[in-house]
Amino acid sequence: MKRREGVQDVSTLKEPYRIEGNKTMGYEIAEQFGWRLPDVILYPTGGGAGIIGIYKALLEMRELGWVSGPLPQLVAVQAAGGCAPIVTAFVRGARESEPFPDARTVAFGITVPKALGDFLVLDAVYATGGTAVAVTDEELLAAQRELTERGGTFASPGGSRATKTSSCSTPAPTSSTRRQCPSTSRCSRRPTRFPRGPTARFRDRGRRPPCRRRP
Repeated sequence: MKRREGVQDVSTLKEPYRIEGNKTMGYEIAEQFGWRLPDVILYPTGGGAGIIGIYKALLEMRELGWVSGPLPQLVAVQAAGGCAPIVTAFVRGARESEPFPDARTVAFGITVPKALGDFLVLDAVYATGGTAVAVTDEELLAAQRELTERGGTFASPGGSRATKTSSCSTPAPTSSTRRQCPSTSRCSRRPTRFPRGPTARFRDRGRRPPCRRRP
């Protein structure tokens, strides 16, 4: 990067560090679940850096032996009718998306008509047997109000879209309906080896370690 002259483009997937930052979400999910992974992870998807980063973290943790068993099904959530290029590509079974025409949605954070890393998003979805779904703006705004009323959380429109998806009755794809990525084979399973350390006994019991104040 130092050798590049002029303006430095730091937009999504144009620099080498954003994915490394986003993958910490995957580690946090595993840690908060006591190093046992959930069955499904829903993620509002625009440029795709979040879902790509989470998938990278899942692969790293499995390689380290911190987790075992099937990886969570990754679900890309987009705007129905407004901006859903990943959903459209997934329905076609494609490896890349096409530019979404006249993209418009109140979820401005995921209004990305053509993601630079769309093929990486789709690879992650296919490899984990996940899916891609779309939610209307009306549904997400209703979910946003519900989050505020019940949990005291004012979520962004994009985050509310994933919340609405989690509450719908449509089940996640089963193993018999999972799509397989044409170029990805599933890795062999490793026995669980939880990371040890001064807070491990609290993690194993699903409790937070006590706060240690420095003198």
